[in-house]
Amino acid sequence: MLVVVLSSCVIFKLDLYLFEDAAAVAQSEWLGRFGNASKVLSRETASFSDAFLQGAWRTFIYGDKYYDSSLWTMTIEFWGSMLTFALAPIVFFFQGRWALLSWLCIATGVFLAVQVSFFFCAFPASLLLYPLLAMGFRPNRWVRGAMAIISLVLLGYAGDAVGIYRPFAVLDIAVSDIGLRQACVAIPASIMLVYAVLSMDDPPSWLSGKAARFLGDLSFPLYLVHVPVICSLGSWALLASDSAALGAAAAISASILAALPLMAFNNWWVQALGALFDRIRRGGSAATALAVQRPEQHAGDSSPLVQDPIESRMSLSRVLAPSEISACSEPVASRR
Repeated sequence: MLVVVLSSCVIFKLDLYLFEDAAAVAQSEWLGRFGNASKVLSRETASFSDAFLQGAWRTFIYGDKYYDSSLWTMTIEFWGSMLTFALAPIVFFFQGRWALLSWLCIATGVFLAVQVSFFFCAFPASLLLYPLLAMGFRPNRWVRGAMAIISLVLLGYAGDAVGIYRPFAVLDIAVSDIGLRQACVAIPASIMLVYAVLSMDDPPSWLSGKAARFLGDLSFPLYLVHVPVICSLGSWALLASDSAALGAAAAISASILAALPLMAFNNWWVQALGALFDRIRRGGSAATALAVQRPEQHAGDSSPLVQDPIESRMSLSRVLAPSEISACSEPVASRR
């Protein structure tokens, strides 16, 4: 994120953002406001010190997003993650003793999240996956298929009650409150989709293969760079060719190319950070150090910490995360 924000500041300083001229041609209010940024900067008002502070911490704490409007989700994801990390140990503790209390804990978390923003519901609500999987209920493939289809249809709802979405007009939701639409439609649909995948006894290999992992690794860098690319190179291509199709093609291809080095950097950074904490963990406990240094000794261990089927299934959520699906569905829909 810091790399992307500083890069956006460079583009501002070099006066390479052409989104205002492109917006006049495309008649796009979204493009003219730099992707609905909180304020539109210029060559003179952009500042490297300000960009550094925004990319390093202000976007997480306060939600600043005027160097890259895609960052509007970061404060939601940060505080939502903190709430989830606080609730998760309580849910895990109660699930094995008093299961009803674990559901009550999740409901309390959702209630607290609603008091702040409907968007926050995605995070405590996603904890429902753990007790659902712990119950051992596994729908058959027809039910799972129906769940996947229904969830994908619901995720396609962008606020216009037309066609197959006409019944939503009766509910009178989402047109005036985007967050309410997320809470009532996108978030439940996302959880349903992930549950349909995680409840498989034998998930298809393509969900965790190299292609799926590549797309998972690419998704976040691509999400971060697409607005700056659309507002610079994409806008230039539109103005130079007077063709929306060529402008879109340039924006798509350039966004992917720009995301690839960020993906490599992010993978290296996460691996380096993981190695650092592994060293700290090994130094803090002799038993843990032994487990880390000689993991083969646990090959036959029947401990649930080693062979927990819920834990193994939850690892797939790296590819399909309910909070990310629901949080990202709105900006994509609004740009369509």
